Amino acid sequence: EQAIQARQAASPERAASPPGFVDAAGPHNFQTRTEREILGDPLDVGRAHELLGLIATGVGQFTEALTHLYRALAIFEQHDLVIEMAKVCSNLGAVHAIKSENALAYTYIHRSLELAERMSNLPIIALTTGNLGEMAARAGDLLKAEEWFRRSLAISERTNEREHLCWCNIALAIALQDQGNLQGAAEGISRALAIARAMKSARNIGGALIALADLRVTQAVIAAKLQGNTRITHHSASACTRFLLRARSTIQRAIV
Repeated sequence: EQAIQARQAASPERAASPPGFVDAAGPHNFQTRTEREILGDPLDVGRAHELLGLIATGVGQFTEALTHLYRALAIFEQHDLVIEMAKVCSNLGAVHAIKSENALAYTYIHRSLELAERMSNLPIIALTTGNLGEMAARAGDLLKAEEWFRRSLAISERTNEREHLCWCNIALAIALQDQGNLQGAAEGISRALAIARAMKSARNIGGALIALADLRVTQAVIAAKLQGNTRITHHSASACTRFLLRARSTIQRAIV
């Protein structure tokens, strides 16, 4: 949901280079036209590679993405550009996570967090702690995920990063829902909806509504289970139907 946040230099795989780029056989000979034009400005060269990596990620060319992101990291490390190193490490972690290479993803996201904390860069700290929460949630460690998400939200509230606040509230709500804390989940979704509406962001509103619909389906399932375990069958059946109808209405609003 968020914007995209690894080394296979020895791998023979790599997508064909985009038009206008020269791809020599050896890694030290790889040089783009842009790089030749701005040679001497490592920040711009590194950012160009990072951007190419993000573009490749966006079209599913993950091997090429990693090639560019690792080259960007090498340039930033050579010139001790710490903030840029933190950003590209976060992106490397995200690409590895997409590829389900979780050990590498953790390594680079944690490194990004360490670098960002060294420079007291709150936006990157918020982003990386949120990503660590997402990784913990995928691994099934819901308590750790909640801890990371709450830390990320606390930082984002200080910087007023509304896009991240919206995403992280939904992520926290899902973790709470999976723990059985439906009230906490509802509160998180409500916060996300309020932020998204204030932003007038259809994409974020849609994401919050989908999370709300999923919560209502969960509530319907619980009501159905109660129906089978209680004598008050009519009330439980009515509650189940009501939640399902509300879920359907919410989804319809999300896709309009």
